[in-house]
Amino acid sequence: MMNRGAIGGQRPKVPSRRALRTGLQRWFVGSACVLVLGFVWGTLLHGAVAYAGLASPSNNASGSSCSAGNSSDQFCGFSTSIPINTSTQLQFRYAWNINADVGIFSTRDMAGTATHNISFTATAVKGYQLNVTPQITGIAQVNNDASGCNGRATINAVTGSTNITPNSGSVTGWFGGANTGNTGGAQIPFNNSGSAVYQRLSNGAPQTHTFTFQWTGSVRSNSCEAAVRVGQQNGSTTSCGACDYPGSPSRTQSSDGQFLTVTFQELCGDGVVQGSLGEQCDLGAANGQPTSCCTADCQLRAAGQTCRAAVSVCDVTETCTGTSATCPADTFAPGGTLCRGAAGICDVSEFCTGTSNTCPADTFQPPSVVCRAATDLCDAAENCTGTSASCPADVPLPNGTFCRAANGDCDVDDYCTGTS
Repeated sequence: MMNRGAIGGQRPKVPSRRALRTGLQRWFVGSACVLVLGFVWGTLLHGAVAYAGLASPSNNASGSSCSAGNSSDQFCGFSTSIPINTSTQLQFRYAWNINADVGIFSTRDMAGTATHNISFTATAVKGYQLNVTPQITGIAQVNNDASGCNGRATINAVTGSTNITPNSGSVTGWFGGANTGNTGGAQIPFNNSGSAVYQRLSNGAPQTHTFTFQWTGSVRSNSCEAAVRVGQQNGSTTSCGACDYPGSPSRTQSSDGQFLTVTFQELCGDGVVQGSLGEQCDLGAANGQPTSCCTADCQLRAAGQTCRAAVSVCDVTETCTGTSATCPADTFAPGGTLCRGAAGICDVSEFCTGTSNTCPADTFQPPSVVCRAATDLCDAAENCTGTSASCPADVPLPNGTFCRAANGDCDVDDYCTGTS
């Protein structure tokens, strides 16, 4: 009886465990070799792998706090987001809102601490520049909505800190705060910003940047609405125009907040040599081009490397000097250098002029030059044509041309045959 699964009456051959293990090992080694060879080949073709730009952005509100819980008479809240996230620009946003609105003849206080923590990395082939703009936009206000209103809204100065000292500018001291004082009604909008510039050496390794911005604020409602709105929507206080978005006065929620905008610029390629950031040269868009002596990572090419190949026999190859970013001026073979040898008896040799990379036009011997002398009385001398390198075909004198006089009574004059 034929076994199930058998072919032609024979059991199918099952590989042993050792064979399976050996096959898997060979597949793994082969795959690894392919990956390694692919990486090496890519590196040889394109040079060192480089990643440039901003990456790994994150922000949080750790350290933020409120003095009391939320209710229908008071609110304190905060949140973070990253509105812009590209390799060349990041924008971080911290939204905050503290408010209070208690009934007539009552007092309610709310205070809070805002903490905005930010981190990201910047990577460049050599050096990079960050243009950093911290900003805070919002409003401190007291709205009179009941008899006897005497409220207050305060936001104190923003302090900023960073793990790396900027080359210029500062991330702190750019906002001194806003305070309505005790009042029956006031509105103080604010929109303040600072700036700082960072220039750092990366050499292809990610550089971590961290920032922390912090401030405090407080509000008091005494028969009135009191709020500091910095982009966070009111979460619990009821019937409070000063507390909500768009609110009273109306404001665009997305435009308010504490922002940090970071713009990245890779310095290698900007045309300015930044020696302190590892650059030996910088020709801008010409970096890394075959005719440039400055590499894509702003390093001088080694002496002797070709930067302009010879394009003709009267041209010469120019090579980098090892000390200059630009290819030497285009020069030519010296005057008198043979560029085209004579190709026949009616041709002449041409020589480079020393002022052009092209060989002069091909010229020939003039028609007055004999290129084949007569070999006997019935042969004719041939002259060059002036238009060809070759001597014309050998042609005898025409039939009947006198070639020898009679030499005696028994001799006769001889004449050429025209064929010999």
